[in-house]
Amino acid sequence: MRVRCDSINVNYTRVSGLIHAPTATWRLDILEALFDEEQVAIICAIPLSKSGICDEIIWRLDGSGHYSVKSGYRLLRGDLPAAANVSVHAYSSLVTRFFNEMWSVNLPAKVKINMWRIANSFVPNFATL
Repeated sequence: MRVRCDSINVNYTRVSGLIHAPTATWRLDILEALFDEEQVAIICAIPLSKSGICDEIIWRLDGSGHYSVKSGYRLLRGDLPAAANVSVHAYSSLVTRFFNEMWSVNLPAKVKINMWRIANSFVPNFATL
């Protein structure tokens, strides 16, 4: 994607500068100044939320509220502190139980492997490609 450098303004270094917040629509005048016609069409095809809900940090498994590799690793190992979200443990045990039961069912291996691939979004399709 090529951007016209001479048209870049400090206000447009973030995507939020390309959106008209009150109407939740793309600012076509700015997009047309920065991008080619084809690129503007692709950008305008991206839907914008009209709910008006502010973004918030959702990684609540670390005291700072920010994701880190360490906190992700601790989640996977099950070494979370007592203050961590209990629903994460419940979800983790549910997933573990699902896969344990799935592997113990008397089905052909190819069916089990395909179920595992589907559950982990490893099936190549239009959305994942």
